[in-house]
Amino acid sequence: MMNNQQPINALLNDLDIHGFKSIDVSQNHDSDHTATTISENTLIARVITQKQLNMKAFKATILRAWNPTKPVSTNILPSNSMAFIFEEEADLNKVLNSSWTFRDHQLIVAKWPPDKPLFEIDLQKITLWVQAFGIPVHYTNASTAEAIGKALGKLIKADLNNPAQRWRKSLRIQVEMDISHPLQSNILLTFTGGSKSLIELSRDELLSNSFPCKETENGALWEVEGKWVVKGDVDVDIGANPFAEGGEDDEGLDDQAVKVVDIVDTFRLQEQPPFDKKQFIAYIKEYIKLLTAKLEGEKQETFKKTIESATKYLLGKIKELQLGIRGFNIHLKWILGLR
Repeated sequence: MMNNQQPINALLNDLDIHGFKSIDVSQNHDSDHTATTISENTLIARVITQKQLNMKAFKATILRAWNPTKPVSTNILPSNSMAFIFEEEADLNKVLNSSWTFRDHQLIVAKWPPDKPLFEIDLQKITLWVQAFGIPVHYTNASTAEAIGKALGKLIKADLNNPAQRWRKSLRIQVEMDISHPLQSNILLTFTGGSKSLIELSRDELLSNSFPCKETENGALWEVEGKWVVKGDVDVDIGANPFAEGGEDDEGLDDQAVKVVDIVDTFRLQEQPPFDKKQFIAYIKEYIKLLTAKLEGEKQETFKKTIESATKYLLGKIKELQLGIRGFNIHLKWILGLR
C-alpha cells in the first residue's frame, strides 16, 4: 500500500536513530516558479480494480471525459495509477469536484502536494453521490444530510437548493468515503418522538458519474453532455479532446470501430422517430399523469408547477430533439437533444 511509509516517518521524527547520518535539507526546496506550479497542479488518479488496465486507453478515455481547456501532461504510475499535470487550475478543480468511473470501475483522484512523496498521497478515499430514499418531507434538510454523511464518512454537499427537491423520492448527498468500507444499503433514522424508519441508500448512478450533467428548469430536467467517440477493441482519442498528450500513442483504428455518441452507447438508447408538437404533448401528459400518481399531495403541486415550465422549454426545442428509448418500456423513454 502507498501509505505504509507513514508510520515509519512518524517514528523517524520522534526517535534519535543511531548509525544513520542525518542531513537537513529543509531549506533546499525548489523555489523555481515553474517547478512549483507543475507540482501544485498535479493530480494522481487511481482506478479501483484488481485487473491490470491498459493505461493508454485509460488516458485517452478519461481526458476526453475531463475535456480540459489547456494541455495536460501525463505519467504512468504503478497500481493502475497515473499522474496528470494541468496547465489550468480550473481544469484541475473541475476534476477534483466530480466523481468519475472508467469502464464501470471507480476512479480515485487526489492532489499531489509538492512537499509530499508519492507514497504519502491518500488514495483510499472516493467522493460519490448517494441517494437516501424514504425520508419524510419535514426531515429533508441540511441536518439530516449532515447526519447521514457523517455515518457514511464525510458530507461534501447536499442537493437541497432547488424547489424540485421536495417532490423527489430521495435526498441526494455527496460524501467522501473510505474504499475499504462498502456503502451500506440501509440506515436507521430516529425522528421526533422516538419513531424510527429504515432508509434505503444507493449509489446515484443516474446518467453515470462520467458524464458532465446539470439540472435545469428547477430540477425537472437533466442536461447531459455527450460526445462523439470511436468504439472498437479499445477506446481511443479521436480529437474530441485536442489536448490529450502524445503523438506517440496514436494507433490505427480497428476495422470494426464505429463512431457513436458516448452516452447513447453507454445506456444502450434506441433511436426513435422524432415527435411533432401534438405527439410530444400526448406523451408528456401521459408521463405527468403516471408520475403525479406516485407523489403525495404537497409534492404533486410542486411537481406540476415545475414540469409546466420544463414542458414549455422542450416544446420550444422540439425540432432539435431526438427520442431515445432505454429498453422497451415506454415509461423509460429519455428525450435527447443532440446539438
